[in-house]
Amino acid sequence: MSGSSAQGEIHDMAKLEEMELVDNLEMAAAAAPQRRLTAEEIDQALGL
Repeated sequence: MSGSSAQGEIHDMAKLEEMELVDNLEMAAAAAPQRRLTAEEIDQALGL
């Protein structure tokens, strides 16, 4: 595997992880639209 190919795969994996985090945050926000999420709830949704 070339360095360029490995770097591309790492970039793709990072993008997928970021998309998953955004999806988790959107689902958490939609679950309680009547109030704002706390910082702790956001961290939990993001898996932090």
